[in-house]
Amino acid sequence: MNTMSPYFDTVAIDFIRITLYVLLVLFFSLVIFILVRRVLLKRWAEKMNKSEENIMPNLFLYLDGEITKQKFSDSLKNRFEVIAAFRNITELIDNFDGDQKDKLRSLLNLPQFNRYYTNSIRTDNTLKLAQACMYFEKKNIAERTVINRLKELQYHEYPVIKYASTLALINTSEQEVRDNALNVFIHSKGLASMAINDIIYKYCGFHKDSDRAAEILFRYITDPNVPVSNAASMVKMLPELGFYQMADDLAEFFRFPYQHDDKGFLTSSLIDALSDFSGVNVIDLVPEEKTWNSKHIPVRLSTAKWIQKFYSQDLDPILLRLAVDDDLEVRIIAQLALTQSPDAKNIDQQLDVKYQNEWDEILKTGDSYVDSV
Repeated sequence: MNTMSPYFDTVAIDFIRITLYVLLVLFFSLVIFILVRRVLLKRWAEKMNKSEENIMPNLFLYLDGEITKQKFSDSLKNRFEVIAAFRNITELIDNFDGDQKDKLRSLLNLPQFNRYYTNSIRTDNTLKLAQACMYFEKKNIAERTVINRLKELQYHEYPVIKYASTLALINTSEQEVRDNALNVFIHSKGLASMAINDIIYKYCGFHKDSDRAAEILFRYITDPNVPVSNAASMVKMLPELGFYQMADDLAEFFRFPYQHDDKGFLTSSLIDALSDFSGVNVIDLVPEEKTWNSKHIPVRLSTAKWIQKFYSQDLDPILLRLAVDDDLEVRIIAQLALTQSPDAKNIDQQLDVKYQNEWDEILKTGDSYVDSV
């Protein structure tokens, strides 16, 4: 029987002891870090609250004309008051109009703001970067060094920084800067649809030539290098922006194979957009595999909604197929569309028995049943 020598026993015991010491040190270091962080966060919150209390009265005195811009500037004594002042000024800018909005905007040029956020935008702290981007968005930046830094931040690892820096660049007065910012942003991956919608809306709102803006969006939609989710979000924006002149181009794009759409989101968005443009028969444009017989639920759902909106009795066979779809929402929309059929009372005879309850509820309650589901 083999046994370990006393030497190896000692080494093993020493190794275990050292490992336990290391783990204990790490544990207590983590505890200390958490406690210190809590204390610092609490102190930070207290300082912010105190700054709010100091700033708000002076801010309203300035708006009422009782103190000058210089007097308000002198009241900003530390970074907490600068942060608190900027946060409250931006909130008030969104709520006020006319002269008061202009007076608030003029405060953004104060040296304390410019100095603090110019320094913040050059740090690696995510929160400071986001705040700095917000500041330069509101200020409508012109400094070339800041613009160059914002361009760098469009490639940041965090989507929120990509979005905030792009928004700041979109708010510049130079169309070339806006165009380049949009190009970089739209080709980025992992973007939220709301962020894309906001950027597109702002970009088109600032563009002096709406037709040109629409053409640029369509170019990105058809660009195979643009992520499908981004293209789908842009498609949905076209009707909202009133770019009805793009209906024929979208219909033509819809007819032919396009970039890989492995989840059907782009196809679904095209159907929804063409539905909003109206007058485009999506069923006749493409093979059934691209609409009601698609393997993708979003595509079948959009098709059902399109048929519901542009119902005609010759589409009943398609609706009957969708009315027994595996997806509940697709079924309900299709069944709701079938209530428009002149033969609605006999539809139940053509449905599988397991869907009879759904159909009966649709006939009784209509849209209210859809809402409940």
